[in-house]
Amino acid sequence: MKPLYLVIMLVISSPFVCSMLSINIDIGRTGIVREDVTIRLDEAYDTIEYTSPYRPISVSYSGNYTLFERDGHYVLQFPYQKELSFQAVYEGLVEGTGLKVFRSGFTGGPVELSVTLPPYHSLSEMRPSAVPKPQSITTDGQRIRLHWMLPEDSDVTVFYESRRITSFLWLFAGVSLFTIWLVFFIFYVRSQRKIRELLSDDEVRVLDMLSKEERQDRIAKTLEFSKSKMSKVIRKLEEKNLIKKEPYFKTNKITKK
Repeated sequence: MKPLYLVIMLVISSPFVCSMLSINIDIGRTGIVREDVTIRLDEAYDTIEYTSPYRPISVSYSGNYTLFERDGHYVLQFPYQKELSFQAVYEGLVEGTGLKVFRSGFTGGPVELSVTLPPYHSLSEMRPSAVPKPQSITTDGQRIRLHWMLPEDSDVTVFYESRRITSFLWLFAGVSLFTIWLVFFIFYVRSQRKIRELLSDDEVRVLDMLSKEERQDRIAKTLEFSKSKMSKVIRKLEEKNLIKKEPYFKTNKITKK
């Protein structure tokens, strides 16, 4: 059995009835949940309260607000205004891997709700994957967004899971790197072959000794070249931009480019 990834989302309760409650929920890949909330009221009240079983790690709001605990729930209290908008951010709501379950309950509605799944997640193949059925489901190619118009006192459940693209991506990356290496290797071998065809036998023998930096006098001694012959071969290789020469005491250090 696949492990469950359980998100028990916010239960919104209010002592008043909203003429409009809009909530956009964004579930991040790392478990950070952002809620953008807009509340419109037809009647005047002293304060507006937004209640959740989870303590927000941050709240973005242009005015003053109060956060306190009451009966095991966390309450965001705002001064009354006809239209209120704020963002609350939560962490610790996401656990486990594999099949994921999103649940949310709302009272005081009706609620216009949208839920955006994490990048590269999709609705589960199990049916139904969302209860109640969303009015619409959209995607930008990376993220899926579900949208509902819910009546008062509504519950929502969504089953979703990671898209199985990780192994494919690793395979694709591996094949791409191998292809790049193979093309480079073929090109390198062919270019080296063409270069060697244009060199004299003495120049090839010198290049074959330059797997690492080497002193010119030692190369001459190993190949039994005279000093003048060695200087002539080194000069020709320099002109062809195949080696680099650096003075070193009474001789030179030679390296292949």
